[in-house]
Amino acid sequence: TNFTAQELDRVRQWIQNKYYTEDAIKPDIPPCNQLNLRKDFKCMTEGERQTFIEAVKKIYINGAMDRLADIHYGYWSAIHKTGDFVSFHRKLCLEVEKELMAVDPTVTLPYWTGMNFIGFAIQLIGFHFLIHLSIGGYAGDMSVATAPYDILFYLSHNFLTDVVAMKVQLGQPSFLTPLSYNDFIRVDQNTGFVRRSDIRTDTVSYYQDTKNLWTTWMTFGEFCSISDQIVEDVLNIIDGVKLPVPAAIRRLPRDIQSKYFPTFYSGNYTAFDYWLPDVGDCNRECRPIPMFQDYRSTENGMRQGLTLSSMSPAFVDYRLLLHTEMEWIGLFPMFQSIGVFAGSFITISFKYVNRQIVLSILIILQGFGTIFQPWATQLWHLYACIFIYGIGIGAWNGANNVILIEMWQNKSPSILQFSQFIYGVGTVLGPLLDQNFVLGEQICPGVFEHDCLGESHISKPLLESLTSVANSSILNGTDPCTPECLAYDRRPRLKIPLMIGGLLQMIGPGAMLVMYVLHKYHFVHDNKIEVAVTEEQKARHRQYVPTKTIVVCISLYLAFGIMSENMYMDFAPTFYQFCPTKLSAAEASQMFSIIGIALTTGRGLSIFIAMYLKPEHMIAYQSVIVFVGIIFQYFGQHTYGTLMASSIVICFGYSSIFICLFSFVGQYMEVTDKIGGLFIGSYNAIYMFLPYFIGKYVEHHPNTFVFLEFGAMCVAIVSFCYVMWSVRNVPPDLIRKLGPVGGH
Repeated sequence: TNFTAQELDRVRQWIQNKYYTEDAIKPDIPPCNQLNLRKDFKCMTEGERQTFIEAVKKIYINGAMDRLADIHYGYWSAIHKTGDFVSFHRKLCLEVEKELMAVDPTVTLPYWTGMNFIGFAIQLIGFHFLIHLSIGGYAGDMSVATAPYDILFYLSHNFLTDVVAMKVQLGQPSFLTPLSYNDFIRVDQNTGFVRRSDIRTDTVSYYQDTKNLWTTWMTFGEFCSISDQIVEDVLNIIDGVKLPVPAAIRRLPRDIQSKYFPTFYSGNYTAFDYWLPDVGDCNRECRPIPMFQDYRSTENGMRQGLTLSSMSPAFVDYRLLLHTEMEWIGLFPMFQSIGVFAGSFITISFKYVNRQIVLSILIILQGFGTIFQPWATQLWHLYACIFIYGIGIGAWNGANNVILIEMWQNKSPSILQFSQFIYGVGTVLGPLLDQNFVLGEQICPGVFEHDCLGESHISKPLLESLTSVANSSILNGTDPCTPECLAYDRRPRLKIPLMIGGLLQMIGPGAMLVMYVLHKYHFVHDNKIEVAVTEEQKARHRQYVPTKTIVVCISLYLAFGIMSENMYMDFAPTFYQFCPTKLSAAEASQMFSIIGIALTTGRGLSIFIAMYLKPEHMIAYQSVIVFVGIIFQYFGQHTYGTLMASSIVICFGYSSIFICLFSFVGQYMEVTDKIGGLFIGSYNAIYMFLPYFIGKYVEHHPNTFVFLEFGAMCVAIVSFCYVMWSVRNVPPDLIRKLGPVGGH
């Protein structure tokens, strides 16, 4: 990649002579007197890389990158939907190079590629869009049009326009000035109307002082830079060096070579037919090509995925408030589960104290556990809040279902499903309450950590390697991280939504306390539909109804099957980002929202399905749906469509199993507060410790998540099959009739 001035001059003269003698439109602008060499980034020495990076830092700071990216953004459609693509990007790369050389005259714009020889045409398109999407598109936090805010954009387009396109031009005289450009449309910069292109008169979008024609005349006018690949190719042609057929082609069968690579097969190829020749190390200091990180694999992207799987969008704000790491914030589900587990046993006390008062107090405390989270100054304060929150959930879930069964008796299946449906609606509306108040990774409103240009503001220097350059998205020419921004207090913002949420939680228990004063709730056992009234019936009930087996098997189903539902809803977004499809955090968020709607829709439909199907039938078909969905997801996790479809199937299957288990037990025995508490404790007993385990392995072994889901559902289905076998001989007159299905 290092050439002498004499070699560069030989190349310059050869190319200029080719234009003068073979081009259909002869150049009428001054030729370049000398050429600047653009290198393959992976073949630059360490010193050259560092010099380039220092220059890049300075053009970020002086606003040049911001200005050029704004131009690209403003003219995106006019550039990419017309014949102006190559011309504009050549000009834009040249403008970046001018800015770099203004900082350091020895610096030129290198190029960057990560493709292989085979499948070049396909990879070329994929490579181009991969760059857009990964450094500033749907995988990041910006649209495709704003990708030029990242320096890697220019390196990749430099490869497309000054290596690939240049090889095409020099390879065939008809492409030196490609008249085929006239077959495309253009957007007239004066009128804004679409018209046919004219390469003789058209000017580059935005740059009206530069004709498109001039951008095709490389080594003329201001286009005096050339890539090391083109220099190597021209010198080989001048010296009569014929390179061997690339090894990748030589290994192909001869009929394939003749059909798909006729130029190489016939031997009539030149150096310009070598799109990506077989090369080894460029020099002794050659470094592996930098593999940039897309947004989903950056620290911020993974945090966002974890936030999606946690209880509240405010968790990232908590991390910054408490100056901790997300791995500690990620333990929130565990402390919540411990709280739910503890709260489930409070139902035992309902035999001795008034259930209405205890529930009211606990749920009011749950509301305070929500309200006081923004006041936390230490991590354990937050853990305490979420633990108290969990206690309220555990007590409520254990007692709420019992109360509904008591009140509605044979109509309870649909009422229980309606209760879960309303809960599902709340899970959709809850994040909407937070979205205008949480800041997430923003240091202050509108300013992210990666926007800070001063190294004193961040833990690691920006742009210390090209990889980190590719990850940066600095949008401002001046440092936005003012002292006021760095000192911004986000607590007042968080207090608003959490105060609203906590107060909303208190409405129910407040009403219950008022009702206790005005009209106490007391379950009248005379209203209960009994199947065993006489001593003889009670004896038959003890003989035929395996109550202990029912309780144990349903507890096992809850401990594994419903635990798998909790696990899926908590960690599915994180799994989406690490499975082979590797969704971005934004894409995982979108998919998670869709499956949340599927879950809520399933619960809504179950309100009506419960009127016609028995609980065991609903449990059976939904368990099968979940089981099939998990298998589907294991084999379909490689594409977005199948990942989405399998997730919808799984969540639809999970939608009403939990409540159906209560209804199923209610057919054979009374669901008491004690049993309700046992069931709620069961499905949290195992899950208390899984978040840490999943979080530890899901990144590097994402199928761990799928295997756990599969194993849990296997245990749940086996336990349900066993309980169904156990109750097969229960006489019909000992089974409580629930809902309209009672007469079926």
